Amino acid sequence: MTWLWILLAVLVVLALAALAAFIGGYNKLVQGRSACDEAFATMDVYLKKRCDLIPNLIATVKESAGHEKQLLETALQAAQTEDKKDRVAAEALLSVRVNALLGKLAADPAQRENGTYLQFAKDLGRTEEDIANARKYYNAVVKEYNASLETIPQNFVAALGGFQPWPMFEVDADSQRANVQVDFKE
Repeated sequence: MTWLWILLAVLVVLALAALAAFIGGYNKLVQGRSACDEAFATMDVYLKKRCDLIPNLIATVKESAGHEKQLLETALQAAQTEDKKDRVAAEALLSVRVNALLGKLAADPAQRENGTYLQFAKDLGRTEEDIANARKYYNAVVKEYNASLETIPQNFVAALGGFQPWPMFEVDADSQRANVQVDFKE
């Protein structure tokens, strides 16, 4: 009879340890998801700032922007989606198109004389740097969170809790990986 009580006590201790591990894992996943939300919100501030600058830049250089104007407007519309995965992809494409336009305009002698353009280009360049830094932070947080979804024992907790992986903010096409040289010097 004593061994039955010992066995019952061991089972209770194991059950409590499993419950504590589940609660700890669940809380860690919730914290990771919250960190992803915070990182995306931080990046979103800079993305919004860029979206606010682009129409002004296009208006300033409307003659030189030509066919890029339509490409940027289409990319801006795509970047307004609420779905984070679609938004991340649209913002990556928008970055490429903005940098391509800035590269083209920087080569245009008329734009080098346009003080308004130069100011927008500098502001947009700083904003692109801020986005790049925020994107690095976001990707680091997402990488840690997504890895925790796949490690034992949290993968069981994630499955039971309905946790989903977050999208990385990355470049898809080789054309998007090419460096664009932009010179903002007057």
